Amino acid sequence: MYETNWRHMMKPMETYYEIYRALKALTPDEIFQLIANAHDKEEQDFWTVIGNYLLQKKRQQSSDNDSVH
Repeated sequence: MYETNWRHMMKPMETYYEIYRALKALTPDEIFQLIANAHDKEEQDFWTVIGNYLLQKKRQQSSDNDSVH
């Protein structure tokens, strides 16, 4: 029974990882467009959080690259 439940969970989990990869690929302009065209405050806040996370990761990678050189 556990094995059957695990197989049932894999499809949604794969979908979540696809969403994760798609979100990571968003450009700053796309994030801005999503925030600007949000349907409500909650949606706007969601895209802002995603955008801030991606910006933080980009800055961190840039900082890491600078410290190596």
